[in-house]
Amino acid sequence: MLWGAAGVLTFSLTLPLTRVALVGFDPLVVALGRSAIAGLLALPLLLLTRQPRPSRGQWRHVAVVAACITLGFPLLSSWALARVPASHGAVFLALLPVATAVLSLRHTRARPGALFWAAAGAGALVVMGYAVLVRGFDGVHRADLMLVAAMLCGALAYAEGSVVTPHLGSWQVTCWALALALPVLAPVVLTDLVLTRPQAPLSAWAALLWMAAVGMIGGFVAWYHALRTGGVARISQLQLVQPLLAIAWSSVLLGESVPASLLLTGVLTVACVAVAQRAKG
Repeated sequence: MLWGAAGVLTFSLTLPLTRVALVGFDPLVVALGRSAIAGLLALPLLLLTRQPRPSRGQWRHVAVVAACITLGFPLLSSWALARVPASHGAVFLALLPVATAVLSLRHTRARPGALFWAAAGAGALVVMGYAVLVRGFDGVHRADLMLVAAMLCGALAYAEGSVVTPHLGSWQVTCWALALALPVLAPVVLTDLVLTRPQAPLSAWAALLWMAAVGMIGGFVAWYHALRTGGVARISQLQLVQPLLAIAWSSVLLGESVPASLLLTGVLTVACVAVAQRAKG
């Protein structure tokens, strides 16, 4: 439980720290830079621990994970968080466990019942209802859609990674994905840094390095160790507090106001996700 709590605590800082990093860097560097730095750390970790390489068939799943966690999720979430508060984004990402379960259906024989679909649909309606209530129909078609797309990228990464984690190991899949994307990410990040010459404060650098070293590697190592030793059904319930922690961090670190409507939306969404997870069985 302690390892799982450490992983969830780490993940809950991602959105607020993305906002901190955006103070000094453009969204492209924030999105791809953390993945590139993580790749530089992941490759020697794999080599030093002599991890077996994925087979040709396994590389396909690793490539999907790489595209989602190093390109899709970071780019989409960074673009959105340059325009909306981190606490707003946390509500959308609360649906990640349900989306992962839905996208995993094609790899499993599980067939969730009506309660699962009702709870999942209710959670989605609560989130979208909040977006419409706060921003109106005219404001829901950009940053909010990017957050939904980012959430789906994260869910797809979890779903595809679950196919190969029994064979390669959980944190190893993340590291192989980061290493695979490194040759693509590094030149783009270096070119952007040379062209933009950012005058980033120390806080922005610290946030970027934290997300790379702790968020993308350390957090996954802790989380997957918890899943292996504590059981998936028991440990995965800890994810329910992640969006509420992200909202709290947004208030503490960024000084964002947390209206009662946002907090209520977060609680209702987490409740719907909890029902869906239990119904999934």
